[in-house]
Amino acid sequence: MTVRTTMAELIVDLRAMTDASTSDYTAGGVTFWSDQQLQDALDARRMSVRFIQMTPAPDYANGAFSYTDYILPAENMEGGTLLQVLDNTGGTVGGWTFDRNRGVVTFATDQAGASRFVTGRSYNLNLAAADVWRKKASHYATAYDVSTDNHSLKRSQLVAQAREQMRYYEAMGGPSSATMERGDC
Repeated sequence: MTVRTTMAELIVDLRAMTDASTSDYTAGGVTFWSDQQLQDALDARRMSVRFIQMTPAPDYANGAFSYTDYILPAENMEGGTLLQVLDNTGGTVGGWTFDRNRGVVTFATDQAGASRFVTGRSYNLNLAAADVWRKKASHYATAYDVSTDNHSLKRSQLVAQAREQMRYYEAMGGPSSATMERGDC
């Protein structure tokens, strides 16, 4: 697979959260952590968002409200052509920019408070980071402490630190939910 250009910012953020360089370690002849491997970790924590209403964030100036900013209903949305903004009929709305860090779609013109919806992909960066740290801890578990000539290398600290980071990001990942349907109806 090829790394999607729309994932560049998310991969950079995940790399920073996990202190993952492109050559952290090699296992079974595979070097970790390429952009593709980080994209795969993100894709494992991807949620499809379909026709979910955005929240207008009006500005008030000169005695009137204007509606150009709309807050996305999900965090860490993938940009590019995968992110679509729709009106209440399901038609595509154009003339907007996307700020992933703020989670805001900004329209070039006032939308007059009209309902706007979004379809795209959302990623749980915290749970993806926990997954990467879990794999790093697994790799570091093969290291051992060494002491010689009044020198001591506590490689077990790598495992402890990776597990601590894993637990931290799992806690930050929030609750998970699933939609279930009865099959007997």
